[in-house]
Amino acid sequence: MARYALIQNDYVVDIRELSDEEYPDVAMCHQGMAPIDEATQTPKVGWVILASGRAIPPPVYDPVQYAIDMIALPAMAFGERIKDMFIAENILMGITLAQRTKDVGLAMKDMMFWLASGSVYEALAAAEEIALDPELEPFITAERIRKYKNLIRNYVRLPPV
Repeated sequence: MARYALIQNDYVVDIRELSDEEYPDVAMCHQGMAPIDEATQTPKVGWVILASGRAIPPPVYDPVQYAIDMIALPAMAFGERIKDMFIAENILMGITLAQRTKDVGLAMKDMMFWLASGSVYEALAAAEEIALDPELEPFITAERIRKYKNLIRNYVRLPPV
């Protein structure tokens, strides 16, 4: 287990102890991760990590700007990464040649909308409602939906399903 500062938009958004097994999934959900050891100053949520690796307290923000920087933008960036991953996997699986782009897009539209807006809990709820249709395999399967639900659950610190 090692401690890491999880970084979005140059700000520390969380501090977590991670095993080697947990690291890849958590790293996928954040723009950056900085290891924390006894030699480094322990950052706190909201601190800025400089290019040198030094952590400094954030400048004073108004509450709206703080919510934008610390909650909305990181959640939207996470949602975009999840959407990009889903799209890229579909392309590699041949969605265009199978002529299933529109059908899969319609089946996933609610989850993708909420991911783009940064509403990760709503995206998770929408993922629960995705209907499995054998005609949309291999693009929409129970295993793929579970994978994406678990990425979202990890982002909001819920246990996997």
